[in-house]
Amino acid sequence: MLNSAAFNPGYVGSKDQADIILNFKQPYGSFNDGAGNKISPHSFWTTANMPLKKINSGFGLNYYTDKNGQFETNSSINGQYAYHFNLGEGKLGLGINLGLNMLKYDFQGIVLPGDISNSGQGSSDVIIESLKNKKSFNLINVGLGGYYKIGELYFGTSFTNINSPKLKLDNSDLKYYVPNVYFLAGYTYNTTNPLLVIRPSLLYKTPINGMVTTVGAQLSLSSLIEYNKFIQFGLEYSTGNDVSIIIGATLKNGTKFEGARIYASYDIITSKLGSLSMGKFEFLFGYSFKLQIEKNTKTYKSVRFL
Repeated sequence: MLNSAAFNPGYVGSKDQADIILNFKQPYGSFNDGAGNKISPHSFWTTANMPLKKINSGFGLNYYTDKNGQFETNSSINGQYAYHFNLGEGKLGLGINLGLNMLKYDFQGIVLPGDISNSGQGSSDVIIESLKNKKSFNLINVGLGGYYKIGELYFGTSFTNINSPKLKLDNSDLKYYVPNVYFLAGYTYNTTNPLLVIRPSLLYKTPINGMVTTVGAQLSLSSLIEYNKFIQFGLEYSTGNDVSIIIGATLKNGTKFEGARIYASYDIITSKLGSLSMGKFEFLFGYSFKLQIEKNTKTYKSVRFL
């Protein structure tokens, strides 16, 4: 809910200001594998977008990198464009995402189950053997998205990797990048107390196209409470048995760093994975500012003659 541009190009340019977000996540902390190697997976997002009101458009740039375990690094860089127009009482943004997925493998020091057992027979994996000959891939990805806001209510849907880019292996093609669909909705509720604002939201994401993947559908329900337009705190529950505690702060108007905001969350892992880790940490820093690109042509008239 705090970084919608990361997966929905229809969102870019929906705010009156330019916006930059840095988002770091370390899932499951650090742990040792069966061979004693220290594993420290982490993910990092950078999103930037700005509106161009004269052409009812928004432009964005999105970079993502994911160190997935010990051997795989998955990155992507995307350009985003959205066109905004009035629909009913609200405004709809329709966007497209075009970019490059970059996948790299490093199997140095890989330990397979047969090696761990010291059986002397060893073991092998067909896909890993194919990837040893080609350790990097660059694939074009395409995404679409729509984002609608009416008053204090917003919702949207988006599709990532709709072209389903495939890895070209030695003897076959591997469906690695699975198309996914996202549904997002949220509301800003102004309470009778002018100092308190409640922001509930939900995000549902799932693989599509009937593909069997290791990642299933997930629903996240969250709510943030803002006090005095400054301090924010809340909770989120995600199917998969994760409960997140969220805290944040937005700097007020008139301060030196007006437009800056920072959030942190700690995920309590209630599934069996919790026995391997203390939890998941995530940090987000955002900054919104006015971008003086579009200049208004003004004519000044005077009744005085010099």
